[in-house]
Amino acid sequence: MNFVGHAMAAGWERDAPGFVLGAMLPDFVRMCGARLGPILDPELADGVACHHRIDELFHGAETFVALCTRARTELQALGLARGPAMAAAHVGVELLLDGCWLEDPRVDAAYLRAVEHGTTLPEHAVTWPDPSHARRVTMLCAYLRDAGSPRAYCDPTEVGRRIVRILSRRPRLAPAPGDEDRLIEWARTTRPTVIDAAPHLRASLARASPRAELADLDREPDARRLPIGGRR
Repeated sequence: MNFVGHAMAAGWERDAPGFVLGAMLPDFVRMCGARLGPILDPELADGVACHHRIDELFHGAETFVALCTRARTELQALGLARGPAMAAAHVGVELLLDGCWLEDPRVDAAYLRAVEHGTTLPEHAVTWPDPSHARRVTMLCAYLRDAGSPRAYCDPTEVGRRIVRILSRRPRLAPAPGDEDRLIEWARTTRPTVIDAAPHLRASLARASPRAELADLDREPDARRLPIGGRR
């Protein structure tokens, strides 16, 4: 699950900015090349624990696995090599799901409060391997705060471009020349399927939350098993 999804899932348990930031922190340190040491702030530590718990549920969820399997087949049919297709399927489905989660304004608001909180994260909240790692995280949070809502994940063109940027850092998984157009095409045609599948995936994860009542599942008329084969 990408960081927007972790902001959503954290909100089912606690809406405190420090907790939501902790739920996104493992993603943030990877994004800025930092490393986490022991976490001394209890709220932040609880959020990181939430991140790992949700990731385990999410990556094993039948709906997510089915979406990735279908995406990998589609991307190889479009001409991507096997390795890049497998990686792009996983990353691309997560990014498209982020666009779905952002349709809930509470997720957007929780994310923005958390990154604002991260701009003033006390250095002593984490035993960082080096003080520069703390600065990297606070600078990333400042950048994300200034960028505002990450609604680019609702745009298939931007999703395709971001997949290329993410995978280009990994030589064995880097898309080939011409793959960006294929990934944009895939994101455009796949987004409706992901939109259809997202409510069931969200509901299945929320029911595993210690405080699932905060997810307002009864307010989601589409929170049932949805077909992976396309729109209703």
